[in-house]
Amino acid sequence: MTLRNIFKKRKKVDDDPNISAPNIDTMTLIDVDNTLVFTDGTLNQHLLDALKASGIKDICLFTSLSYRIILEEEAGAKKSFTRYDLIKELEAQGFNVHAVITPIDPIYGKKPGAVYKDMLEPQYIRRREDPNVTIENDIE
Repeated sequence: MTLRNIFKKRKKVDDDPNISAPNIDTMTLIDVDNTLVFTDGTLNQHLLDALKASGIKDICLFTSLSYRIILEEEAGAKKSFTRYDLIKELEAQGFNVHAVITPIDPIYGKKPGAVYKDMLEPQYIRRREDPNVTIENDIE
């Protein structure tokens, strides 16, 4: 599947002036783990600055993210940005994050990035809104 196909079914800009279509010519796919976020948990700001200097603002992330990693982040086992916080930081710096592609996406059966959008992002939001949600009491 190509990046062009990922966005094939998006609404056209003409249909809704509030929706901006990604620039496929400058769309960039970035690995989160050890590329965008180093093993010590710091953000690779030099990479982001280079992308901005090249006029690249439309990005897709790929990551080894799973529900297990969310739980590790919550427990403090990972000294890093949560993926949710990372996306908010990238948006604050002017990037458009169009998808967070995970290893679970192929078996989920929807478009790349759907697992994060449908399942993982809501978990981040839930934990942010309710500090009482923990590893121990989050069994559905």
